[in-house]
Amino acid sequence: MPGNYILNLKKALASMTWKKSTKRTIITKFYIRSSAQQILRTVAESFRSYYGLIKAYSEGKISYRPKIPNYRKKGGMATVSYPKQALKLKDNQIRVPLGNTCKCWFGLDSFLIPMPSNLEFSSLKELRILPRNKCFTQEFVYEKEVVVKPQLNQDNVLGIDHGLNNWLTCVSNVGTSLILDGKHPPL
Repeated sequence: MPGNYILNLKKALASMTWKKSTKRTIITKFYIRSSAQQILRTVAESFRSYYGLIKAYSEGKISYRPKIPNYRKKGGMATVSYPKQALKLKDNQIRVPLGNTCKCWFGLDSFLIPMPSNLEFSSLKELRILPRNKCFTQEFVYEKEVVVKPQLNQDNVLGIDHGLNNWLTCVSNVGTSLILDGKHPPL
């Protein structure tokens, strides 16, 4: 991370402060503002976790001393997150916007990522672009509906015995039974 970011870290609460000097950095102009703020949020979360581990270490709850969060190496690439508010669906492709500096340098204001067929755009919460093995991969963060488990009747029981001569012998307390022969499996 560039040294131009101003990050106020307090004992238990890591809070970030967006100053006027930060608005003039190349990194914040390269991305749209919500993505740059998301990068700062992840840094603040890392330090919040680090301070929590330091506190647990000093209280004796953990035995190893935690290390300060690592940053990318010089010339390396970092993960970029885009909240749903910044994304638009256009012809079954997700339009990912870029900042003004990127538009000036490369003449590119956005790029398109194909929308996965098994995902609804309305359930999408965030898009993460991750550098992996000198390539970029995308991660879709979405809300999934909670599936309610069916109500089971606890009075009904099924006993299953796997034996030597028969593959399965099943008996229930309702009065039904079933024997599956392992020598001649049903097709």
